[in-house]
Amino acid sequence: MNEQTTIVYKQLAIETEKHTRRFGTIVAVDEVNLAVPYGDIFGLLGPNGAGKTTMIKMLTTLLDPSLGSARVAGFDTRSLAGSEASPSAS
Repeated sequence: MNEQTTIVYKQLAIETEKHTRRFGTIVAVDEVNLAVPYGDIFGLLGPNGAGKTTMIKMLTTLLDPSLGSARVAGFDTRSLAGSEASPSAS
């Protein structure tokens, strides 16, 4: 493995800090902290209603989080929400 490849693997593809989504009094996603490096395969597993789809919607900017922050491929998902770079803008 060359030096450039090593640097890429140390960077994070997905990073969340206290990522939370509430719908009224219902907490769908509760302060999730993730650090997924480039090159890793990561899955969200859980029963129906556990918040998996809500988490993906927040990471893809289709849904704003109630609290916390997320970066995907180095981009802050809050700054992308509603922008032309965001899938939610179409």
